[in-house]
Amino acid sequence: MAATTPLPIHGEPVLLFGSWASVDRHFNIVLLGDGYIDVEGHRELVDFALHAADLATKIVTTAPFDRMRSAINIFRIDVTSTSSWSAEEIQTWQTDHIDALDAEPDKDKRSQIMHDMMCNMPATNTALRARFCHQNMERLLIGNEDLAFRVASSSSRVTPDAILVIVNTNKSYGGGRIGKVAYAARQSFVPVALHELGHVGFGLADEYHFRFKVEENVSFKGGRLDEPNVSTSAHPKVSPWVDLLTPNVELPTTVEHDPEECPMLTEEQLKNGTFDLKKEGDKDSIGAFEGAKYRLCGVYRPALNCRMRENTQEFCAVCQQVIAEKLGARLFGNPSTQGKLPVDAATSLITFVPLAVPSDTMLMTYDLLTGAYAIYPCAQFVQRSLPQKPVRGRIAPFWNSLTSVYYKAAPHVLAIQYGTGAFALYRFAEDGTSLSFVRGKETPDFGLSRPFALLQVVPFSFAGDLHYLEYDIFTGQAAVKRISVASPNPETIRTLPLGQGRLGLAPFMLANGDPGTHFYSYDFASGALALRRFDGDDVADVWSTPTFGRGWTDLVPFHLVDVKSPLLAKPKVIDEPFDDSPFLLAHSRISGMLRMFRIRNDGVGLDIAYTDKNAGPGLSSFTAFRLLQDKRTYYLRYRWALLPGQQPTIEAFHCD
Repeated sequence: MAATTPLPIHGEPVLLFGSWASVDRHFNIVLLGDGYIDVEGHRELVDFALHAADLATKIVTTAPFDRMRSAINIFRIDVTSTSSWSAEEIQTWQTDHIDALDAEPDKDKRSQIMHDMMCNMPATNTALRARFCHQNMERLLIGNEDLAFRVASSSSRVTPDAILVIVNTNKSYGGGRIGKVAYAARQSFVPVALHELGHVGFGLADEYHFRFKVEENVSFKGGRLDEPNVSTSAHPKVSPWVDLLTPNVELPTTVEHDPEECPMLTEEQLKNGTFDLKKEGDKDSIGAFEGAKYRLCGVYRPALNCRMRENTQEFCAVCQQVIAEKLGARLFGNPSTQGKLPVDAATSLITFVPLAVPSDTMLMTYDLLTGAYAIYPCAQFVQRSLPQKPVRGRIAPFWNSLTSVYYKAAPHVLAIQYGTGAFALYRFAEDGTSLSFVRGKETPDFGLSRPFALLQVVPFSFAGDLHYLEYDIFTGQAAVKRISVASPNPETIRTLPLGQGRLGLAPFMLANGDPGTHFYSYDFASGALALRRFDGDDVADVWSTPTFGRGWTDLVPFHLVDVKSPLLAKPKVIDEPFDDSPFLLAHSRISGMLRMFRIRNDGVGLDIAYTDKNAGPGLSSFTAFRLLQDKRTYYLRYRWALLPGQQPTIEAFHCD
């Protein structure tokens, strides 16, 4: 049996971004180098480490990876070559040809010089066998795919989802991909690598219309297009990106022509790289722009420009959505735990972190009719090991809304009664096993002044004081109230009309904003969603969309780290990445669909991260929590008991 040739690896994989604990579930990008030699006087692996760090940084700061970086791990594997493009023979070859290009004005002769430089270059013996002029295309840079994959998979700890090879030449520009492996020459390697990552990691098509020269006018002759960012039809009913089309955009967005002819682009159109637009205002729209996937005619792309068309551009909205959903599947795509567990009846669910046990998150259930509550460690839902007797107790009944708040730097429960405006604060014991009344009305009235009124309560902190927004669904009126130490009753700071029928009011914290001052309001009937911010004396509109979708009955914001906990500091080690990425869970009790949205860091926009059409309908409630022991986020689904003899259940689902 022939001896196995050892792989040209220098050391173990180095984690550049992410967490070793998540390699089995997150999206793993492995960075390799080709043509980096490591001999006396040429310690080029040091250069590769810098190049890889630059690329990793650019990946996680480029949209949409920056918004979905919770799902990404990036590794570097040092690969040693015995020769490189820095060899004197190759350097001389490239320099001579570059000088000839600079001196030659004739376009055709320049093209011949370029072809000779790239395609007849002296051979190198680099570790991963990268070569220019693949398929006689000068800048198409390809190496040994099998060898690169074996190197990237050499550690049993890492299974690569995408492999990016930085080829160590700074005199030639190029890139390419085959399978899961992409190659980028060191000259301008970052934009090339990001473009190629769109291919090898996310199945995106090239959106430029030519293979060899921009003057090509090849027409699509039939066949199947599977990539999500190209289409053979501009009709919205068959467009893969119909949900992202700009309202009132012209379709097709570029000027139409005889389908039997594919006209050459004019000189002016060549400058813009596309046919003329039907409407100049559609320049920045998502529509159907003709010319993509090496065909000028008959294939459409979503945007005028995109990183998949020109690698110095940003990814267009459609490509960003494709990437975000694929990464989102790594966070939410396998959510089920071991099953449902029976719990006490509840009309309110809240989670909190007790002061004396900061490593555990607790769940409290409360029943409006009896005042009974039960407290469970959230870890037991994850481990499916509930005690036979949870901690149980009783407070006053008829509190219609219970929410978890921090008051005087300790976890409390804010209780509100609909109609009367009665309120109370209860403090959790330091070990989280009981509640004690602090202030307010200890026993609310049995008879509500407006028994059919439905209110929603959104608590938040502002300027050091506890506040809450109280909203009446039927009247559409809202009031912002402040609970201060000096005043026995909540003070009304501001009243405002929010509009009737806002079924979903949900508070959350922006990653780069003031904690606790933002909230969503959602119109069940119209599908409109609005983000608002309380700024001390007013509620300001931040962002809104009329197309969030009708029929959602549950909205739950959550973070992939418990930023509410003052005890959780930003980790300083790389295998515990701090990511306070905000998400919004939306569920429909009618259709049974569940969808996760990534909230953009400035709050201005949402990205669909995951969709589960089979989550199941039915009367249920959701809440989310961070389990500090395993540094993962979960959401709980409480299913109501609807028939005699049934018992409510809770099931925990992991998020990341």
